[in-house]
Amino acid sequence: MNRARTLLAEMAERVDLPPDLAAGLPTIEVAGFREMSMEPHDGLVEYTRERVSVESSIGRVTVMGTGLTIKRMNRERITVAGTLTAVELQGGGHG
Repeated sequence: MNRARTLLAEMAERVDLPPDLAAGLPTIEVAGFREMSMEPHDGLVEYTRERVSVESSIGRVTVMGTGLTIKRMNRERITVAGTLTAVELQGGGHG
């Protein structure tokens, strides 16, 4: 974690904010095996019915499953729906 993120995390702790949120790290929410949402994101990398990959500040997030669709997507948030079998995180982001 770089120095700026460390400082943000320390300040967030003092005011009872989750440190990852204050540092601008992505939040990933999985609802059962049917839906995954992430915000913020840095763009779609791959999109098929079996695999959706999204770039983020901490690396690539890939959702695998069947019948996958992008339910919602804007500049901040993406929601993938279908039958999820795995969510994979690959480090190496730009932040």
